[in-house]
Amino acid sequence: MPLTNYWGYSTVGFFAPQTTYCVSPASGSHLREFRDMVKALHKAGIEVILDVVYNHTDEGNHLGPAFSFKGIDNRTYYFLAPWDLQYYMDFSGCENTFNCNHPIRGARTGSPARIRRSCGKSNWMTTWPTPK
Repeated sequence: MPLTNYWGYSTVGFFAPQTTYCVSPASGSHLREFRDMVKALHKAGIEVILDVVYNHTDEGNHLGPAFSFKGIDNRTYYFLAPWDLQYYMDFSGCENTFNCNHPIRGARTGSPARIRRSCGKSNWMTTWPTPK
């Protein structure tokens, strides 16, 4: 049974703009549309805040599907229960907790900077202030 995305984002695609927010998702214009949206909002005097979730993924607990990090290296990417490594520690309230303490975390925490560079910006970003 496929998962239903009720929230409007995926916690697996840290580098991908949300498809459902695109006017033409089939055309592969996600990044261009996102970049154009940010420019239009800035032109209107509206700041843009990028909200990226790093504390869990949508793969769920031991009963959930394995379509990304679970299948790559479960012990590296997740906090597992020390008494039985098939179970996940759930500090996020979302059935699993991503192990952001592992050195591979740079792939996750670098995504805002990568998105900012891809959209013609530079440096680390938590918000994109309206240009002066």
